[in-house]
Amino acid sequence: FDRVRTCDNHCEFCFIYQLPKGMRRSLYLKDDDYRLSFLYGNFTTLTRFTEADLERVVDEGLSPLFVSIHATDPEVRADMLRNPRGGVSLRWLRALLDHGVEVHGQIVCCPGINDGDILDDTLCGVLDEYPELADVAVVPLGVSKHTREPRMRPHSLAEARAVVEVIERWQQHFAEHLGHPMVYAADEYYLLAGRPSPSPE
Repeated sequence: FDRVRTCDNHCEFCFIYQLPKGMRRSLYLKDDDYRLSFLYGNFTTLTRFTEADLERVVDEGLSPLFVSIHATDPEVRADMLRNPRGGVSLRWLRALLDHGVEVHGQIVCCPGINDGDILDDTLCGVLDEYPELADVAVVPLGVSKHTREPRMRPHSLAEARAVVEVIERWQQHFAEHLGHPMVYAADEYYLLAGRPSPSPE
């Protein structure tokens, strides 16, 4: 295994940027490596993915992979990743699915950024463009006292409840069209919303 492919995104919600100083160096390693996605379940944004990477994934059967989606609107995604390639890199997600690679998706939901109508639009985009995904997890933004990003803040009770309602509505749509709910809210959302987490089916 050669050097880890580091991440060149600058996501304002990145947990690496929210760590205190003075901890061991390995905790500050920000990777965006599809190999670590396969080996350990790390999420990749695919912004550093290439045609050669796709060929290797397919040839060596590197499945499943875990992809951070965050938003399907190119402008919103590029803004969230602070990387212009964020707007086009989901083409690799389409390519992976076309080659039969199992992919699990993730949306880190940031209040006022990619919730509300944008979350609706993202889940609509998943149904229209990536229906072969194994599933999509929606997780709430975590904010530490070390963040320096002014837009990053915890969910309010109302915002958390609204996200859960959007997800539950889309679970019905996915079930009707695909035969399974597809999208799931992290347990933390039900805790934030003051509701019991649904029992696993």
